[in-house]
Amino acid sequence: MRVWDINAKLLAPDLAVRLYQMHWNGEIKGFDHLFGIDSRVTALFRKRENRWLICHYVKAPAAPMLHLQKYYASNVADVFLTD
Repeated sequence: MRVWDINAKLLAPDLAVRLYQMHWNGEIKGFDHLFGIDSRVTALFRKRENRWLICHYVKAPAAPMLHLQKYYASNVADVFLTD
């Protein structure tokens, strides 16, 4: 798993939010190929007894059309690209 575009903000003395992009690779039992996908993540942390604990976590992949556009862009021949 890789993460980037990490943004964190303290919302209250005992509450913080973290937003970031994530890419994960994996194998799912029952499928004959590997998977990799980019997702956006929102996580809320609550401070309890001097420890920060995740109290809310949402992971959302990009819309299917964005995946298709990314796939099409990755198939453009190098000779077609210009500076």
